[in-house]
Amino acid sequence: MSLPLPLAISEMKKKQLALILSGNFPYGLRIGSMIDKYRFKACYTRQYGDALEQSDEEFMKILRAVGTLRDNRIFSKETSKAETEIVTKILMDITETFKAGAKCIYFSELFKKYNIALTSQLKIFSLNVFCKFLSAKLGGKYFFNKSCVYSVSEYGAFEEIYDFICSSWEPVTPQKIHKKLWYVPVEVIAKYLKSAKTKDFVKVDEGTYFYAFNFPVMPEELQQIQEIISDQLYMKDFITAEDLRELIDRDLPSVSMSIENFSTHAMFVCLSVLLKDKFSFSGSLISSLSQPLSADDVFREFCMKQDELTVDDIESFAEDFGSKSGIRWKAVSDVMLRVSEDKFINNKNFSFNVQEVDRAINEILGGSDYMPLQKMNLFINYPQCGHSWNKYLLESYAAKFSWEFMLLHSNYSQRNSARVIVRRDSGIKNFQMLIARVLASSDSWLTRDEALDFLVREGYLKSRRCSGIDKAMSEARLLRRKFPDKF
Repeated sequence: MSLPLPLAISEMKKKQLALILSGNFPYGLRIGSMIDKYRFKACYTRQYGDALEQSDEEFMKILRAVGTLRDNRIFSKETSKAETEIVTKILMDITETFKAGAKCIYFSELFKKYNIALTSQLKIFSLNVFCKFLSAKLGGKYFFNKSCVYSVSEYGAFEEIYDFICSSWEPVTPQKIHKKLWYVPVEVIAKYLKSAKTKDFVKVDEGTYFYAFNFPVMPEELQQIQEIISDQLYMKDFITAEDLRELIDRDLPSVSMSIENFSTHAMFVCLSVLLKDKFSFSGSLISSLSQPLSADDVFREFCMKQDELTVDDIESFAEDFGSKSGIRWKAVSDVMLRVSEDKFINNKNFSFNVQEVDRAINEILGGSDYMPLQKMNLFINYPQCGHSWNKYLLESYAAKFSWEFMLLHSNYSQRNSARVIVRRDSGIKNFQMLIARVLASSDSWLTRDEALDFLVREGYLKSRRCSGIDKAMSEARLLRRKFPDKF
């Protein structure tokens, strides 16, 4: 913006002041900077021989009159001309983009698009400065907030993302959507896709989405798929996604050709939308609506029919079953007792003297509320139960049979993850609380890395991965402050 000159200054002096401003202050003269003021006056004296005698206040008024003000800096009017050209291009781009159907244009994407001109000609280097600069130029023509300019609603971008997916006949990624909707950031697209509640489009692969109703099957072909599933469920309780794919490849060659570019998982999730009123879809299983099954249900049913199993048996079943998520160890643990690294025995074949086993555990724990399983290696005092006591059997016992103790751990897995036996009356209700209590009781850590090393070393974690470690550390410090005599 330009202001009338406050003093009578010759045209020659105006040009001189403008030349000093453009030649020595390409990034603008900072309002309120004494260094910039003294530097300007020194440059003027050195170049023209005269001194600028005006007061600081009068001096700034003169500069604002011969230059242009932006972001608390005074730029030369040469910069102002470039500014006018660039702003005109950006505003025209916004207008044309809205005319083409856009509903919401993000400042960040405009900043990326015009970055070279903005940085080289206007010396605008940050998104924050650009947002303020452009917002001042928009006037009342459009609505805008701190992130974007929009014609009707600031959430219009989400409608555009949804419409784009619905119009696509193949799976799309946030990056592919961004190529079309260049004015919406990739991260905004990705966040919407992850959080959207709609069931019309599905995640067919990591970071890849598809509109289920565009699945390339005709209505009569969908009916044929439905009949195949019904026939299979008449003979057994469930059908896996892999089974269905094989049947389609064998019995419906035209459908098989149409969906050859879709993975088995993509096929499954699309059918889970198209046939949701006909069948139950869970994990990689299809079962009847009246008797829905999950992968956990199938593993439990398999284990209930066996007296003994090995890890190889369970892995073989998982492979035949086609479980996408692998072995459901929680379901196996519900039915089977683990008696060695490799062997499981059905619960029904075991009987414990709970009172005596709990007494033995109590003696080992002594006055402690918890102890990692890896430290409980003395099994001589445990009562006979028909099988030799070891850490695997003790783990199963604590998890399912004990009256006084429970088993806490970070997750189920094939190879023993770190397990901890905890008194039920300790007030510790979950693994997060346990880790906080353990850390509060130890002085051997200060940093996050030290805390993780300590927990692994003592047997509370199997590895240095622990999603709740930061929260546990905060809770541990709070416990120390609240109960200094206890911790």
